[in-house]
Amino acid sequence: MPKSSVGLKVIRSFLTLFIGFHLFAIVLAPHPQSYLTGRALPVIGPYIKFFEFATSWGFFAPDPGPPPIFMEYELFGKTGTEIGRGRWPDYPDPYFFEDRQMRRIQYARFLLQQYSRVEKGFVPYLCKLNPAAASIRLWRVSYPIPSAEDVVQGKREIGDQKTLEREAISRVFCDRTTT
Repeated sequence: MPKSSVGLKVIRSFLTLFIGFHLFAIVLAPHPQSYLTGRALPVIGPYIKFFEFATSWGFFAPDPGPPPIFMEYELFGKTGTEIGRGRWPDYPDPYFFEDRQMRRIQYARFLLQQYSRVEKGFVPYLCKLNPAAASIRLWRVSYPIPSAEDVVQGKREIGDQKTLEREAISRVFCDRTTT
């Protein structure tokens, strides 16, 4: 057998194994809670994370509705009077491509897991965005996602404000010494 055909077989075998591994990983990546993904995660986990296949962007939902968790804020000037208020991530979605909004929703979920993250990651952003703000009051707002049965039966809607839960996070002062 010629040397070049042996090399070609090795390359084909490697590519076949790699393509099979890749397909296996991208089929399992959107389903992190499945049994098979849990068993294969030690092998495919680093590959999935490196190429960012494990996003929680509502993989199969073309329009998932409003974010189920978000932050509300009030901006106060130096005299303590309210100079603005807002919600983050914005709703309705101001972007043409939904990936930017989905990333903001995921970032909000990440920040709201620990309130210290909000103060370190979100407050400086708001202070920089609003130079007249001296302090910011923050709330964590969430509402449970209704079940499919409740939506079909007309009991609840996606984005239903009836079950809204609003929790005060803190009032934080803008640190202008580091900017």
